[in-house]
Amino acid sequence: MAAAAFNVPLEIVRTDVFNKDVETGGTLFAINPLGLVATLRQDNGTVLTENTAILLWLQGQGPGLPAMTDPDFFELIRWTSFCATELHKGLLWPLLRADVDAGYKAFIRGKAGPRLDLLDRHLTGRDTLVGGGLTAADAYLAWFLSMALVIGLDIAARPQLMRAGQNLLAQPDWKAVIEADMDALRGDFADKGARAFIDTASTDD
Repeated sequence: MAAAAFNVPLEIVRTDVFNKDVETGGTLFAINPLGLVATLRQDNGTVLTENTAILLWLQGQGPGLPAMTDPDFFELIRWTSFCATELHKGLLWPLLRADVDAGYKAFIRGKAGPRLDLLDRHLTGRDTLVGGGLTAADAYLAWFLSMALVIGLDIAARPQLMRAGQNLLAQPDWKAVIEADMDALRGDFADKGARAFIDTASTDD
């Protein structure tokens, strides 16, 4: 999504996250010793790992990053890291895993409310997480929101978060990426609520 927003050409190589097979042949371990995604291999052979680093790299290739003396530089790191740790790893990762027991999932769902409420308050009167334009943090948030609805997190109860999310997903390139991801999900995750969220985002197109 960040690559689409910033018009950065990428070759997407799909990977089986369970057995680590790469669709072009070989194993992910040959590229990333930890066998984890996301992993970005640049044209010069340099490999970059970790979602936050990759997203900021993509923004740097496009519109650029705020100067380190600009408060928005640190806000960008803050919110991209928030999406990575508090939302992606902290909520989505355990809730999407089949090997996590129901009791622990209930515990994790209990942690979702304060995090979503924080986002709702922050987005009051604004359309993006940082500054006045789209950033890597917004790309991460839009992806999270689409997945959050798939697993039944209550986004609708947070009107500012819902509004901002619909605006983000109204970006044509982002909508296409999310719909492709949705189509790739297994049937038991193909929740109509998430599709309705995406459809609502495009009603004014």
